[in-house]
Amino acid sequence: MSERPLSEVYEGWEGHQISLVNAIAPLTSEQLLWRPAEKLFSVGEMARHISLGRIVWFLRMGAPGCAELAEQINAWYEDGDGNQHIVESEI
Repeated sequence: MSERPLSEVYEGWEGHQISLVNAIAPLTSEQLLWRPAEKLFSVGEMARHISLGRIVWFLRMGAPGCAELAEQINAWYEDGDGNQHIVESEI
């Protein structure tokens, strides 16, 4: 298996980002609050989780501009392996 440059990963995510925005943008507040079961994420919480996960991943990869974005997030926690994660419920 050949390694692809990181720029190809970023380019692939652009299409995914556009798809996410197009799927979420037309949803109503009620649709964003809907959850399939009491203990599962709502649609809006899932969108938040995906978005924040990307920020953390790009930060770990040292992507340009991520450090500045991360400074705007006040609530972080560290897991047992020393990885930083955003406290999603604070966003």
